[in-house]
Amino acid sequence: MPEELKRPFVDWLSFTVEFTDESWSWLESVFGAYSPERKSQKLYVSLSSKALYHFGFGKTSLSELIHGAIQRKGKFTRIDLAQDDYEGLLDLPLIYEKLKRKEISTRFRGYTKFESPVTLMESGSLFKDPKIGNHGYTIYIGAFRGSNCFVRIYDKKLQMGEEKCDWPVWNRVEFQLSQEAADQYCNPTWNVNPETGEILKGKSRFADPRRATFADRSFPKTAYYYLKFLDPSYKQKQNDLGHIYLEATHKRHWGDCNWWTQFLNVSEGQSIGLPKNETGLEEIDNWLKTQASGAIKLLTEAYGEEYLLEMLKVGQEKMERNPKYQNLLKSHREKGPKSFEIPFDEVPF
Repeated sequence: MPEELKRPFVDWLSFTVEFTDESWSWLESVFGAYSPERKSQKLYVSLSSKALYHFGFGKTSLSELIHGAIQRKGKFTRIDLAQDDYEGLLDLPLIYEKLKRKEISTRFRGYTKFESPVTLMESGSLFKDPKIGNHGYTIYIGAFRGSNCFVRIYDKKLQMGEEKCDWPVWNRVEFQLSQEAADQYCNPTWNVNPETGEILKGKSRFADPRRATFADRSFPKTAYYYLKFLDPSYKQKQNDLGHIYLEATHKRHWGDCNWWTQFLNVSEGQSIGLPKNETGLEEIDNWLKTQASGAIKLLTEAYGEEYLLEMLKVGQEKMERNPKYQNLLKSHREKGPKSFEIPFDEVPF
């Protein structure tokens, strides 16, 4: 298992910046943005997981992107923080039982379980999460609507489809912060003038030196702040008849579940990065074999092998103009080609 896949990452990022020529110049240098003739008060940028994956091949780092938005009076409206479990540390049915038994310490109030294709909903309002879709096993902790922060814990392998996943286990913990929570996480501010110490009543905000900047943020600390799974402890007591029984101690004396701390310790001391589990080459290979292989064979039979050479020439031009394909090729070459294993019962010639 590549260690880079175990590192925490941002799975979604949205923000606005002021509509100025300087902002457009910055966006153009980062994304190749184009300025429309009609101006508005804000420029809105939204980066999905795949967009963030491809952004990682550019020259600008994630921290530099966030810092650049802050310099241009940026307002962050959403950020998703995620970490994957490939070792089976997270047992989703056990997590749900912990929630039902209240063996948890959290700043959230409610929880919901969603299973499909049975589409079973328990303990919460009915809603559809567009990020998950209709497949998988998902536990939501916190209010999905009307809240600026909640967590989803789900079976990523089940969501992707087991036939498309190479890992025996793939679970994900994901915190979705929006509006004020997202903005304060990326750009912690307060209303104290750093030069005079005066507390201001207006909208003026200044960097809060007491809190970590995004570059210094830690996924384990964030997750532990919002969520702790606990193992209850008991003390021995005796009733009036002399019978011995066990009574649960106060929750503040309960210890953290080992599997939760082990999961968080995987990324201890690491910064929050960008998604790494993109499977673009596999998807393209599967599409080519299932959708286009018959047509290629037909045209090759009709026009000869020269047709394939002509196709490669056309494809070369298209690939060179496609930034996504360039990024996929670069990533594949950096990882190195997969070795081809010959079965022991076959002769390799």
